[in-house]
Amino acid sequence: MEFKSENKYTVFFKDGTNFSSNGSSEGIKKSSISEEFKWVAFHIEKEVIMKNKTLEDILKIEYNLSFTSIL
Repeated sequence: MEFKSENKYTVFFKDGTNFSSNGSSEGIKKSSISEEFKWVAFHIEKEVIMKNKTLEDILKIEYNLSFTSIL
């Protein structure tokens, strides 16, 4: 079975700045929802570090995952 995923999120910092990301994958042969969450967590942590911020600087994260099977 193949899957399609769409990850959309915005990270808001306490200083009023933010960043967003929209990603998708299609035709995934073997995947799981937990793998999608791991990928997003890695990406957010990487972006926070690249912006010279820490996790304590985050005010909130708005996240939307669409994970569907392709028939």
